[in-house]
Amino acid sequence: MTVLALSCIFYAPINKSLKVFLLENFSIVQLKDNLLVHYISVGQGDATAINFPDGRVMLIDAGPDDSASTLSSYLTNKVFNNQTDFTIDYFILTHADADHIGGAMRILSDFDIGIVYMPIIESETNVYKNLVKYINENNINSEIISAKVELVGGVNLEIFEPLDRTSTNNTCPLVKLEFYDTSFLFTGDIDSSAESEFIRLYGDELDIDVLKVAHHGSSYSTSEEFIKATTPEYSVISVGENSYGHPSSEVLNRLETNGVVNYRTDINGNILFFVGKDNENFILTTNYTITNLIIDYRLFVLTIDSVVLIEIVILSVRKCKK
Repeated sequence: MTVLALSCIFYAPINKSLKVFLLENFSIVQLKDNLLVHYISVGQGDATAINFPDGRVMLIDAGPDDSASTLSSYLTNKVFNNQTDFTIDYFILTHADADHIGGAMRILSDFDIGIVYMPIIESETNVYKNLVKYINENNINSEIISAKVELVGGVNLEIFEPLDRTSTNNTCPLVKLEFYDTSFLFTGDIDSSAESEFIRLYGDELDIDVLKVAHHGSSYSTSEEFIKATTPEYSVISVGENSYGHPSSEVLNRLETNGVVNYRTDINGNILFFVGKDNENFILTTNYTITNLIIDYRLFVLTIDSVVLIEIVILSVRKCKK
């Protein structure tokens, strides 16, 4: 520590350059009073966690079984930041496919759960049956997904109920989040027929900033009509190694043609969208750490001398102010 401190004193030119580099490339993300949306890299599946400004947490889907430990670790280290309260207040399972509910058993056993919102139709698969059995045996609070989800932590949360109760993928609800002037839409695995129906019913209400691309970028989803109706500035595809051709070149081309900046978990790793209460927006990818420290990153950069003496985390960030 002494050597590091002396280095900061005697190598001022290097220290100055480091300050400039940090100011341009790094930031600090804190949980308090802000909205954090985590698109978690779980391979060929979906899992999105949300930190609400008031401290509550939502998880949408739980990825496949073979990524359950990865998801649990991410939630512990990033979403809960190793705190003492490990409660997932809202756990939404959009539909019963294994790549969305495969990790749910692990999550239910590793974390306290406020309520689980179950898929609107049941499944005959073992993974679904075992999940229901576990929920019943452990008296976990659960109900079928509906539009009756309360507003949480200053964030407008709206559920658009499934329109198709026969096709598994189209039983997914749409989940819309809005914090100040930034909004997100989560789409599960719906296809273009459901997209058209949602547009017909909800129209301008679907206008958002960040779109979770449906069905891992399948060519049967994210139609031109849906992109134009939602008008996203950014999109995220949750995808891993697969034999389905996900994401399709058609979807990637449609997003690019419409000027949407796209991120992919198979390329970018974990993806974090940060929305501050002053509506300052950041996107982070791959490796980052969340902190509960209440500190402005510009102040942090200006006091870099002290950073080498204490354990404070800085975050690589791609800045994308609206």
